Amino acid sequence: MSRILTGAMILTGLSTSLAAQAAPKGPVEGVWKVAGIVVTGADSMTVSSPQPGLFFFTKTHYSQTWVPGDRARAIFRRGDPSPAEKEAAFDSFFAQTGTYDLADSSITIHPMVARFPNMEGGGSARLTFRVRGDTLWLIQKSADIKFRMGTQIQNDTGRPSETRLTLIRVE
Repeated sequence: MSRILTGAMILTGLSTSLAAQAAPKGPVEGVWKVAGIVVTGADSMTVSSPQPGLFFFTKTHYSQTWVPGDRARAIFRRGDPSPAEKEAAFDSFFAQTGTYDLADSSITIHPMVARFPNMEGGGSARLTFRVRGDTLWLIQKSADIKFRMGTQIQNDTGRPSETRLTLIRVE
């Protein structure tokens, strides 16, 4: 009897595992590396050989860390960096993590932790996306960014711009 019970438990576990593996993934789920950056507006740039960057999308959560340019980040000259070195380090990368929602061809991110703290606690950004094969394109317009100022959530009122990222699937 214990062999039958053990066999049934193994089959149940195996079928549950196979069902989980066969579950369809959403269009953006996976790990993506940054392959290209185009920014329009006052601080426009086109980067065809960007510095490292990864985007992770699970079924409901995301994380992104990337260097928005084509030059490597400057390292500190000593173990105790100067205020100018700290500022340059802060300005030389982008990072945030949180949850996201998909609707048609748009993705809305809701940061839980972000390099820019005003995105936390109610900030969001809506991006359009397109996936073809192992390539994901994300387009973010500055007008579609909301962040926290004190207790208020407001639209980005800075100079209009658009950031277009090309990402290649890593896994």
